[in-house]
Amino acid sequence: MPGLRGGARRFMSKSLKEVFTVKRKAGFTLVELLVVILCCAIVTAAAMTLLFTGVRVENAAVDTSQEQQNARILVRTVEDLCSSGKINRIEQSYTGWSVGTEAQGAFSPLLTYVASAQELRTGDGTNPDAVLLSGVRAASVGMEGDLLTLHIHTGGRVLTSSVFCRTQVRETLGEGTAVPAPEAEQLLPTQPELPEDVTAAEKRVDFLCALAAQYGSKGKILGSDMYFSQWYCGGSFPEGWDAATPWCACFVSWGMAQVDASAYAFAGVEAGKRHFEGEGRWYASGDRLPDPGDLIFFDWEGDGAADHVGAVLCVNDDPENLGKKIVYTIEGNCYGKVSVRWFAQEDAFILGYVDWTNVGEAQ
Repeated sequence: MPGLRGGARRFMSKSLKEVFTVKRKAGFTLVELLVVILCCAIVTAAAMTLLFTGVRVENAAVDTSQEQQNARILVRTVEDLCSSGKINRIEQSYTGWSVGTEAQGAFSPLLTYVASAQELRTGDGTNPDAVLLSGVRAASVGMEGDLLTLHIHTGGRVLTSSVFCRTQVRETLGEGTAVPAPEAEQLLPTQPELPEDVTAAEKRVDFLCALAAQYGSKGKILGSDMYFSQWYCGGSFPEGWDAATPWCACFVSWGMAQVDASAYAFAGVEAGKRHFEGEGRWYASGDRLPDPGDLIFFDWEGDGAADHVGAVLCVNDDPENLGKKIVYTIEGNCYGKVSVRWFAQEDAFILGYVDWTNVGEAQ
């Protein structure tokens, strides 16, 4: 910013020259000298403020330009892969996702989102030097008809791109099994069936109906301009929060609040688990079968800490394993949206459950 620095320097020089010309023959009093020094300090501070503001604006413009250029490269890469017919599979997992080619039962990733590094990388994501886009706070990918759609959050910006894919794309999940939309809609009745001896039946029904009405949401409360995480924060995002902030706990908290204003709201999954443990309302996955409307906590890492939370939609018999049960769930931020999945009763990813309905009553 040489022009800015030169202008500030000329302004200061002119001001000082005028002051000292007037006082050249007459002497300065102590008060006048202090006033001159104070004026010089103010002018200098103003000039430096303008200088550094200009530098920040220039750097921000450079960062934005670079980010946009990287985003365009990403979109072109996806377009090339789709038009060439190389993408026929999307593989989702809690660590991110990959798109690539499946042939003869083998999957070759071509583009991978590594959530822990907040990076989109070419290949299978194991090479840290193959970065296509960095600073990605969250990213989701999925098929919407014939369009492969990307949602990428970088800082406060959201990039959405839909690219026509001329091949049929198969989507797979790393944890649990996704329930297709037609079947999910059959599992989301207006009046869920509950066991006869279940506690707080009406509250559970209302809770599940509230969550079911949000099926397919990608983080925003349907019928509203507010995100679930934004609701948790009181209506506006504090510093460090945005639409990409993980929102699975905010989703179930919002659902509980629709039927019980005194229900405990939480955004941190592990913090929520510990709270319910302290109230005596937590039970491990092997203790008993859950009831519809219970919260279900997952441990993806196998370290005993809760990583994700949803709600139990229903518990059905396993048609392929006599005497076993299948737990159906509804979850927010499940691969970027509100989804329905099922897990085997003894699935190792299930950490435990919470009966949140009996507020103030220990189990």
